[in-house]
Amino acid sequence: MFKAIKIKFNFWADRIIERCDLLLVDACSLSNLFLLIKPIAQWVGDICLLLKDFPRISAYRLTGNEWNIIYVGSEQNLKEMSHLLFLDCYEQIDQPRVCIWDLKRKTDQWLNQGIDLVILELSRAFPFSRNFPTIFSVPTWIQQVLPLPQSIDMIVCGNHALRNKLNRAYREHFKAHFSCDKSDFDHFYYQMYLPFISKRHKDRALIASYEDQYKRWFKRGGLMIITHHDQPICGCLCYIGRDTCYSVEEGMSVEEQNPTYHGLNTFMFWEVLKWGRSQGAKVFDFGGTRPWVSDGCYIYKSRWGAKVVRKKRIIPVWWFAAKNLPASLREHINRIGFLGEEHNNFYRIEIVDEGIPGQLKTQPVD
Repeated sequence: MFKAIKIKFNFWADRIIERCDLLLVDACSLSNLFLLIKPIAQWVGDICLLLKDFPRISAYRLTGNEWNIIYVGSEQNLKEMSHLLFLDCYEQIDQPRVCIWDLKRKTDQWLNQGIDLVILELSRAFPFSRNFPTIFSVPTWIQQVLPLPQSIDMIVCGNHALRNKLNRAYREHFKAHFSCDKSDFDHFYYQMYLPFISKRHKDRALIASYEDQYKRWFKRGGLMIITHHDQPICGCLCYIGRDTCYSVEEGMSVEEQNPTYHGLNTFMFWEVLKWGRSQGAKVFDFGGTRPWVSDGCYIYKSRWGAKVVRKKRIIPVWWFAAKNLPASLREHINRIGFLGEEHNNFYRIEIVDEGIPGQLKTQPVD
């Protein structure tokens, strides 16, 4: 009985979160007055995310060659974090599910029993305790945005690396056009997006459904298609929300490692930038990025001059708690370069060893 009720509740909670998401990413046609309810949408979405975890949440023990970690949260984000911390060289053991109101006591118990680090994936609405020697939080996603100048060429002015890639693309006779044709979307989804995402991220891939991509984004915007000798080779799903041009998903049907297609991604983003500016956009949103400075997508987008902002979606945060963090794990975390958030500002988190357990040092990022 309870299980049936829980399934139905989670279904409707997902629908509410979906509507909150659309409001937050400016995909709803609302007047300026209605934009005042955005903070309410954020709160409602966070509460729904919290209630989806009620009453118990999954837990896993990850054991590698050097350290032991407990992960509390979804299996999908578990894959991302375990790959980041262990490079897939670990043993995973499912643990008994944990009551969400008992997470503080359970975390303390795990750490006293020799667990090196506990990571908890929780709603922003969850009031997790900060009473641990080492404690910090990281959003599961960030966004990187680029203000668009009146003259779009100012973006690459002085940026020789980007300009060289664009010049190479023009020499290779790459061309671009914007399409709202459903047949182009079908080709993009099945021949570009699915193979590209699956190959790049493997079992960690977050694959959106055809209906979600088509109804949510394509019908609100369109598709920037890049061709080579009149053959479509990559594309980017994009739309305009108020004064922002959003890059939603990209895909390609060729190997970017091939010297012919080196810089293809740069050319595609450049064409989307130009299209967005022509539609009146003042900001370009590169889309979601994982919140650590060693991430390849973060590095690439930063080279455009993009700055970090909070992701405009209902997402959980990761809490990291430890008591006696091994030096090797501390150094590994510092190399990853997690980004924390405080008052809408983002900082690179570094755990320092100065005789004080878990002392943190932060460095602002753009």
